Amino acid sequence: TPGSAYSLTKDGELRWQYQMDVGTSVNTPSIDKNEVVYFSTCKAMSPTNRTCISGELLAFSSQGSLLWSTSFDGNSGKSAPPIIVEEKDLIYLTNGTLFVFSRDGALLWKKEMNVATPPIISGNRLFFSDGYRWIVADEQGNTLFESEQLEVGTYLGGDGFDFSVMDQSGNHYVSQYDFLTALSWQGTKLWSFSPGTSRSITSGIIIDNDGVIYFGTENAEVFALEP
Repeated sequence: TPGSAYSLTKDGELRWQYQMDVGTSVNTPSIDKNEVVYFSTCKAMSPTNRTCISGELLAFSSQGSLLWSTSFDGNSGKSAPPIIVEEKDLIYLTNGTLFVFSRDGALLWKKEMNVATPPIISGNRLFFSDGYRWIVADEQGNTLFESEQLEVGTYLGGDGFDFSVMDQSGNHYVSQYDFLTALSWQGTKLWSFSPGTSRSITSGIIIDNDGVIYFGTENAEVFALEP
C-alpha cells in the first residue's frame, strides 16, 4: 500500500495530498520560512531488524507541487522531522545516520550515529539525545560531550523510544507505544499522557512556536496537547 503526504488546514480539512510509490512510508514533515514542506520517506526496510535502509527526501511547495526529491541509503530508522538551518541553507535528517543536505536536495555528507532526537543547532554545535543521554557534537557529528544516562528507563521500560524531540527550553518528549512522556533536561519526569488503549503513537512529535505538541496514532488520529 503506498503512503501519502498530506496538507491539512488548522481545522483538519484536506488541502492537498501527494501519493508515494507502493511500499513507501512517509515520516513527519518540516516547513521552512518560505513555506516549503520537506518529507522524508522509507522505500526499503532491512529484513533483519526492520530499520529503513533506503529512502527519499522530498520538497513540496505550499500548494503541494513537488519541487525536488533526493534518494539516500543508510539506516534512517524512524526518521525525525528534517531540521532546516535557514542561515546555512542546510537540511539535517537524523536517526541511525546523520544526513546533511543542501537546500536544493544535494547530499553533502552522512555519518553513522544513533540520533534519537532532532538536533538543536546553535552556532557550530549539535545538541541531541540518543534516547538515553544528552550528547553535544560538532557540525560534522563528532561527539564532544556525553552526559550520564538519563532516568528515562524508570518510566519507559529502558528499552529505547519510538520517537523523541526536544523543545527550545531543553525539555525532552519521548513516546513509546501508547504513552507520551515529558522530561526535564536532567531526565526528571514532568508528565505523561496516553491517547488511549490501542492507540500507539506512530508519527514523529512536532512542537509549534506556541509550544503546542502534535503527534499521530495508528488509528489515523492527530492529537494536539497544550504545553
